[in-house]
Amino acid sequence: MLLVRSVVPDTFLTRAQRDAYGKYNGDPTPQQLYNYFRLTPKDLAVIANLRRDHTRLGFAIQLCTLKFLGTFLEHPVDVPAIVVRTLARQLGLKHTSVLSQYLDRRPTRFEHQAQIRKHLQYREFQGYEVVRLARLLLARHLISDDKPAQLLDFATQHLTRRHMVLPGVTTLERLVQKVRQRNATALSRKLSARLNNQQAQSLEDLLIVPDGQKLTPLERMRAAPTRVTAPGLLGALDRLHTIRALGVSRIDLSDLPASRIAVLARQGLTLFAFSIANFGRDRRLATLLAFTQHLERRATDDALELFEALMQQQGLSVARKRTNERLRTLKDLDAAALLLRDAARLILDRSVPDGQLRTAVFKLIDEGKLAEAVGSVSELASNADDEESETWLHAATTVGRFLIPLAATIEFDGVDRDQPILDALRFLTKADGAKRRNWNKAPRTFVPASWKASVFPGDDVNRRAYVLCAARQLHLALKRRSIFAPKSLRFGDPRAQLLQGAEWDAVKDDVARDLG
Repeated sequence: MLLVRSVVPDTFLTRAQRDAYGKYNGDPTPQQLYNYFRLTPKDLAVIANLRRDHTRLGFAIQLCTLKFLGTFLEHPVDVPAIVVRTLARQLGLKHTSVLSQYLDRRPTRFEHQAQIRKHLQYREFQGYEVVRLARLLLARHLISDDKPAQLLDFATQHLTRRHMVLPGVTTLERLVQKVRQRNATALSRKLSARLNNQQAQSLEDLLIVPDGQKLTPLERMRAAPTRVTAPGLLGALDRLHTIRALGVSRIDLSDLPASRIAVLARQGLTLFAFSIANFGRDRRLATLLAFTQHLERRATDDALELFEALMQQQGLSVARKRTNERLRTLKDLDAAALLLRDAARLILDRSVPDGQLRTAVFKLIDEGKLAEAVGSVSELASNADDEESETWLHAATTVGRFLIPLAATIEFDGVDRDQPILDALRFLTKADGAKRRNWNKAPRTFVPASWKASVFPGDDVNRRAYVLCAARQLHLALKRRSIFAPKSLRFGDPRAQLLQGAEWDAVKDDVARDLG
């Protein structure tokens, strides 16, 4: 039987962190001196029973060290000079040089430690307290994303609050590692148990390099699309189909700690395939399951980001086209405007009798040229909103290639106001071919007024314009987050993190009060 060694390292603290544990790291601040190195009347009463100056000073140093660090030093007098001076002044000692004599008799320091623990009501870290801390670390590790060093900090803070003498750093390191290993093992078993044989095999196959290829399916799936083109977006949608074909997308993990699953997903995203293959079976399957579910959300983001980029790209192209058209016709528009200006001047000239106005105008400007000028202004100075849909039509072929596959692949939802857009997307995807759609039943309410002339010429439906308008409205709704993709990280429901129902009712009065 092959035994796979735990992936948890033996130690996690750096040498500097280990050396700093339970020691003075520089001089205490004035506030710390006041809080931890001020001897109380009870402290002074205990110290008064000691006869010699060096034992009194050494006892006071060990007592305040326990208050400050939560533990005793291996070398009791290895403390900053300001600590020695502060305590000597409170004890009425004029000279601190006597402190070196405190180390002459080794048993004395340990006798003092026992007396100090009893005086301050500190206890040794053993028995039930070990079990209690282990349970707290298990719970915190499940619900948080804390790193090992942060868990060790949490443990030291807990022991200090409980008036426990801190154990050696290696003791706490081993405890933290056991907690992490136990949680990792339990979570891996729960995740792998939710897979049937077919799903487990499909995940295992991600780590095997197919014949004739250089990369595993895992490594190919991790490669995000980069080309901002219609084929690039279609490739991103194919990637989504590949991920879903594994058959694990609908496995519910909502009852398991999200922070721990996120850690497994990150390992799947960053580790080499052969490293994951060397995990034990439960850990391997758990990592691949968390990875594929997370990757589906990231792949959805990648596809929607490409859709956004493509629509912005098309929008810039439309803007350039409109600008170029405007510049091209500007000379004709100026000439027509000058003719109309001359005609308007005659109309405004009150010295010209009303009955002779038309004669005066046609005498100045040929009637045919005036009619051409009116036609030119009508054609070239149209409303900008009316021009938008017409200018966008040149992008219909490009957008038509990816909108229906996008709407068919990604599930969208939205607020009530934008349900007509979703209805249009469902209409476009409910049949495979355009000939099978009854375009007379196509939803119409999502089409803005500026697009209606292009989308609905007469009683017919311009199918290319309809698809283009649906894409345009979807893009705008995604930008304002009124339409969202539930299985997405960036484009998910913005309300998902808000308190709902009873949870909101319980706190809304306090929130309203805080906000005034």
